[in-house]
Amino acid sequence: MTTDEHNTGETTGVYLRRIREEKNLTLKQVAEPINLRAGQLEAIEKGDLSALPGTVYAIGFVRSYAAQLGLNGEAVAQRFKAEHAAAAQQQTELNISPPMQGTQLPSRGVLGGAAAIFVLVLLFWAVFLRSDNGDPAVETAKLASVPEVPPHLRVADITHLPPAEGEIDMLLHELSVNGDMTDEQTEEEETAQTEEVTVTETTAQTAAQAAAQTAAQAEEAARPRPAPVPPAAEERHRQTTVQEQRRATAPVTATEEFGAPARQSRITLHATDSSWIHVRSAEGETLFQQVLRPGQLYRAPDQPNMRLDTANAGGFDVYVDGEKAAPFGRAGDIIRGITLDADEIKRRSGRR
Repeated sequence: MTTDEHNTGETTGVYLRRIREEKNLTLKQVAEPINLRAGQLEAIEKGDLSALPGTVYAIGFVRSYAAQLGLNGEAVAQRFKAEHAAAAQQQTELNISPPMQGTQLPSRGVLGGAAAIFVLVLLFWAVFLRSDNGDPAVETAKLASVPEVPPHLRVADITHLPPAEGEIDMLLHELSVNGDMTDEQTEEEETAQTEEVTVTETTAQTAAQAAAQTAAQAEEAARPRPAPVPPAAEERHRQTTVQEQRRATAPVTATEEFGAPARQSRITLHATDSSWIHVRSAEGETLFQQVLRPGQLYRAPDQPNMRLDTANAGGFDVYVDGEKAAPFGRAGDIIRGITLDADEIKRRSGRR
């Protein structure tokens, strides 16, 4: 018997290891040319299929392993397949459980528990039907209270818009991670709660406290009043107030600008809050898609029939030819298919 012959009772893995060792080759030396890992060849030699990706892949690995050792790869692979097919059949026979006897019935405890569950389900269903039997007039009033879509935001060809699967979900996720809007809402809620507590404490004052407050007001009224402000000082105060109001209504200086150059654009979207916008051409091509941060602005190119999708319609100011126009919606409104037409936006805002 030559060294390449398969000994009786010798598994394929042991056979391959014997041939490899006779050729003075390591697992790494054999594995590298056939793009396998040394650990995979070791698992084949040990017959450990659990360390391999599957039987089909394992057979292919054995074929490549045997061919690399100069053996008949197909014959060795078939022997390996037969060995493990027989082992799998034997394991299946051992795992077959004896059939249940047909005379076995559920115990009284099981039947009683099932009956109790059935009764509970019936009771729950009865309560649910009673609570769901509401007044039709009330339901009609609830439906009537839902506001309609403003006429200026209705788009006739909304059904022709290209699908935007996952865009709104992706945007909402990014905005929640950013946390800008959440922080502002939290501050507003805390302020509202503080005001509510203050009002409650004021209404709970006793008659004695009210009398003390009245006396304090009378004492304050008796004190000498300060001299009137000279006209010049009053005029300076008025001018300062006007300047502050102008600064408050002026657009915030943009930290970053996107879109077309100013001379090639009539419509500008200036972000005051984190706002995702998606601008498309008349052919449906994406011209711009990004979350604008507060202070950033986007200048739309001067093209006809552009469309805008946004997940925060009140999160940016709209400017047409340098003049502020009416917003497209309120903060948090998700609107798709807004027409970006400069003249149309001007007409909607009452400007010519």
